[in-house]
Amino acid sequence: MRCRRAASAPLLRMTVACRPLPVRPSCRPPPSSARCTNDPSRVYFGSLSPMLTNAPKEEAMLIYLMQHGTAFPKEVNPEQPLSPVGAEQVESSARAMRALGCKPELIIASPKLRSRQTAVRVAAAMGIAENEIMVSEAVKATANSYVTLEFLAGLPHAESVFIAGHLPNLERLAALLIAPDAKANVTFQNGGLTCIDAARLENGQGTLLFHITPKQLRAIAGA
Repeated sequence: MRCRRAASAPLLRMTVACRPLPVRPSCRPPPSSARCTNDPSRVYFGSLSPMLTNAPKEEAMLIYLMQHGTAFPKEVNPEQPLSPVGAEQVESSARAMRALGCKPELIIASPKLRSRQTAVRVAAAMGIAENEIMVSEAVKATANSYVTLEFLAGLPHAESVFIAGHLPNLERLAALLIAPDAKANVTFQNGGLTCIDAARLENGQGTLLFHITPKQLRAIAGA
């Protein structure tokens, strides 16, 4: 099924492809204590913390990517939380996601505060509890995109995920998914939204469904 953006907002002249997921029992595993492995790219916190496997992921996955909202500079706050502008960006984008019918089953953030704050706001709009957000270093700014891809492949039963991530990892991950040579140029903005439909979690096996700027998301949200 494809859903098209309503014609009531003339600012956007684009078709947004959005694949609603079938209704079925929750695929989330039962809550468990946090687990860590010896691999620094695989560190999990919170109630949702499945162990990864090395088995290839043959099933399709819908992947939503968002660069965290605008944050304070380190000189102002060393932890770099979202600024008021960044918080508004993300909340507006989350409302637009809901309007578009985007329903990620799992929300993933890096350990950085700005990423976690972005994930919390999106989770609230999606009706996902904060303690179900997965936090992993596999989506941090400097994570190798192949490590991120392996991480996604190890998620059990997840057909759609949202990543509140960072640059340059997001750009490299998107390029890896949609181009066999990983040389695609996908430019991210704070609070923007990109959706890739990956037939398999291998390089070049994804299709870019949409790439929406924060300004366009505000128009969709009616902000």
